[in-house]
Amino acid sequence: CEKCVQIAAPLCTACKQPIIGEAVSLAGKPYHTQCVKCTVCSASINGSCKSTPEGLVCAECSRMISDKLSQLQELLKKGDMAAALPVMNALEARGVKLPASLTEAVKGASGKISDGGSEGGDEDVALVTAAFRKWDTNCDGFISEQDLRRVLSQLGVAEEVVAAIFSSADLKKNGKVSYRDFLAWAFAPAPA
Repeated sequence: CEKCVQIAAPLCTACKQPIIGEAVSLAGKPYHTQCVKCTVCSASINGSCKSTPEGLVCAECSRMISDKLSQLQELLKKGDMAAALPVMNALEARGVKLPASLTEAVKGASGKISDGGSEGGDEDVALVTAAFRKWDTNCDGFISEQDLRRVLSQLGVAEEVVAAIFSSADLKKNGKVSYRDFLAWAFAPAPA
């Protein structure tokens, strides 16, 4: 009977309704053909696509996201938080979920850089303090390169970029970044 068919039918990954009739399987997950849409631009996907935690992404949006992530990595490598902010905002506007600690640090630091590297207000210091606490994953009062790598690997940041970011923040060159060093790094003027 029809009810038994619906009960036994697999559920569409996108709409969660039983699949009866035409379907496709992407990344081992079943979809109605009409439900195969890009989570970024909402266009129907007819060609190649990528499966992400947020859903399917068409090839064009995947390239755009990859380009923006590369641009963000380069800006972070240079320590240019002011330029990193609009790139990060563009990614978030497209539905890319970045670690909260990264967005807080970039938003906090970019405010200081844009007004000449000043000490910043209480709200800015609070954002940077929150980022420090999140990045200090073992709660020892320091950020190690391993702590930083753990956070930035979620973004797909390349190993050499993590090393460059850590090197610029490790002011004492002792392999760890204290809270004071982190504040000094976050509020430092942008390199000329």
